[in-house]
Amino acid sequence: MKYFPLFFLFLIISRNGISQDLVWPSSPAEVSTGINTTYLVQNLLVGQEIPSSGYLLGAFYTNDQGTLSCGGFVSWQGITSSIAVWGDDTTTDEKDGFLDGEEIIW
Repeated sequence: MKYFPLFFLFLIISRNGISQDLVWPSSPAEVSTGINTTYLVQNLLVGQEIPSSGYLLGAFYTNDQGTLSCGGFVSWQGITSSIAVWGDDTTTDEKDGFLDGEEIIW
């Protein structure tokens, strides 16, 4: 995974979401692969609304089974936040993070 300086990101998230099942981790430690990049989230837009708090913002990739797995998440509290997005651990056989250049599904 390429390393980038902090990236200023304005996210637009659809209320409809994605029709696939999502695999959410139980804690940030569960998605840690030792390889990450950090995104700075300054604003969040859900549909036409700017939520003040109460949303989990997740970065998803397609795993070996073809379902979406969370590669990093943060609880949105209405203030600028950072989110670590984890790359694939090349020392394991399974795909457990993002591949170099893979698109993030928010």
